[in-house]
Amino acid sequence: MSGIVGVWNLDGRPLEDGLLEKLAAPIAHRGPDGRFFWSEGPVGLGCLLMRVTPESLSEVQPLVSEHTVVVFDGRLDCREELLEALGSRARVTKESPDPDLILAGWEAFGDSLFARLNGDFALAIYDRRNRRLLLVRDPIGVRPLYYTQAGNTFLFASEIKSLLAHPLVTPRPNDVTLAGYLLAFRNMPPGETFFEGIHSVQPSHRLEVTPEKVKAEQYWDFDLTRRIRYATFDEYADAFREHFEGAVRRRLRSAFPVAISVSGGLDSSSIFCMAHALRQKYPSTIPEIVGITYCPSDGSPADESQYIRDLEQHCGVRVERVPLDPPAYGDLEALMEEAWTVEAPSLSGRPRSGDSVLDAARGHRARTILTGHYGDQFLSGLAYLQDLFLRLRWITVARHLKEFASWNADVNPRYYPAEFFSQLLRNILPSFAFLALKQIRNLVLRRKPHGFWYGPRLHEALSRLPCPPAPAARATWHARSMYHEARRAYHAFCMDWNNKSQAVTQIEHLYPFLDRGVIAFLCAIPGEVQMRGGIPKAMLRFGMRGLVPDSILGRRWKADFTHVGNAALAEAKDDLSVLLGVNSRAVVEGYLRAGAMPPPPAPGAADFNGRDVLALEVWLRVFFGDRQRALTRWEVRQTGRKEVCA
Repeated sequence: MSGIVGVWNLDGRPLEDGLLEKLAAPIAHRGPDGRFFWSEGPVGLGCLLMRVTPESLSEVQPLVSEHTVVVFDGRLDCREELLEALGSRARVTKESPDPDLILAGWEAFGDSLFARLNGDFALAIYDRRNRRLLLVRDPIGVRPLYYTQAGNTFLFASEIKSLLAHPLVTPRPNDVTLAGYLLAFRNMPPGETFFEGIHSVQPSHRLEVTPEKVKAEQYWDFDLTRRIRYATFDEYADAFREHFEGAVRRRLRSAFPVAISVSGGLDSSSIFCMAHALRQKYPSTIPEIVGITYCPSDGSPADESQYIRDLEQHCGVRVERVPLDPPAYGDLEALMEEAWTVEAPSLSGRPRSGDSVLDAARGHRARTILTGHYGDQFLSGLAYLQDLFLRLRWITVARHLKEFASWNADVNPRYYPAEFFSQLLRNILPSFAFLALKQIRNLVLRRKPHGFWYGPRLHEALSRLPCPPAPAARATWHARSMYHEARRAYHAFCMDWNNKSQAVTQIEHLYPFLDRGVIAFLCAIPGEVQMRGGIPKAMLRFGMRGLVPDSILGRRWKADFTHVGNAALAEAKDDLSVLLGVNSRAVVEGYLRAGAMPPPPAPGAADFNGRDVLALEVWLRVFFGDRQRALTRWEVRQTGRKEVCA
């Protein structure tokens, strides 16, 4: 996980002395292996380098040729295909670092290169001959890349705080994005951030910048009309396993040991077992695998220790136990440090430095950690039932809903039918009709509308929230659901949030379930095959037979950490009541109604609304309190001094 930064005075003014270094300083943590810069007249690019892959050990950035300059953050998964396409035309080999392949591909294919790229990356190419800058983000959006324009100066960086370090950039809240996030159930406008005028390069897009224009264009997308059909379910399961194996193997390309966060759940256990199988199959190319778990052994709903023991016995290895770090919602300094890190009104309450899992990974010299995140989103959706419903297979729908509930023994069985019919109505009714039904329901149940505690400033901004794009007409609801998960602006935000929190720890998180090939395969197969007989994650359960312990393949419940977060919020209740009082920034600036707080959560439910209000207040204090003190927080983190923004 490296960092990139750049500036271009579009009116031709020479670059100010020391400006690149000033912009790079707030994200110095992204470059443990050095900071390097290149400038020419009005243009400057920089890279904060963190070496991960074997090829990156000889990497030089910025990479400069006669006509091109490249800066790159990420990992290419298409190296073999690129080398084959380039042939003998370019002086690159299988040992060449990823940026060298990018440069060779650009000089050989021009703009058509980007459709060939696969992996997790953000990159910038400055075309010295034609005076244009290209910003490109990976197909799923795992690596962040932001940009803004201040007068005649164009800026880009891996994190927003770099852009805020420029004297001409003044931060302002983006009310529309805030309203979509807080009031419209995370329905955020694509390409926007929580800062007005600061934008995010969208996944699968390239941004072309010239002195005359700034133009975004999508270079690749999923084909939702593609169909994959096999004769038997076993063939589907075998094909999925092949895709999944490739996804895990690509993320094991490291010059250092690779850590895997293992919970004992199906998703992370599948990654762990596949990684060990690959290590045995390719011992000379797969690095050491280190399993780390934070699951407690206290008999609580979060206790998965029996499954960890089953994994150890099955794989013949030991999984390292570390303590679970509870949220610290009463520690204002820690909360403000997290808000500064993630640059958003979103908090976990957990420390970014001193995290027990990441400390353990660093103890093994790992620079990457694989996790099972996003398995739930892509492997256990109910959208395929809408396809069955519209094909009048209502008995099958009822049977699948019953079976689905039986595999989620810790969830109220009435939840899934209610969720299915809610999704069905949302998709078949015009939006105004669906909203009217929700209002009628609230009146009948005497329920206040969601977000009544927020102020008029947010409710007015909600009316300016753009409608999400219409789904592809010929696609199944199952394929549309997969596409929605891959393309939803909120999920791109989550990946940005995760990347920035990880960058502080210098441990790069990798997600096999976000592999482009895996997602494309799941989009192309029938939903009723993926969820065979109504079994959630059936494709993974059957595809991993023999590789994962049967006890985990047959699990019918998930670990629940809700009690941990709710207890931390309850413990900090007195401190938070002072923080969120009538003189809070959220109230003063019209984002929160004075004295109006979210209702307490239902028993056993997570208090997301309470955390949202807390996160909003902390974010406003950090970025819109004392500007100068906010911009120097990176110095505080590096020196260890204590300082709290006003």
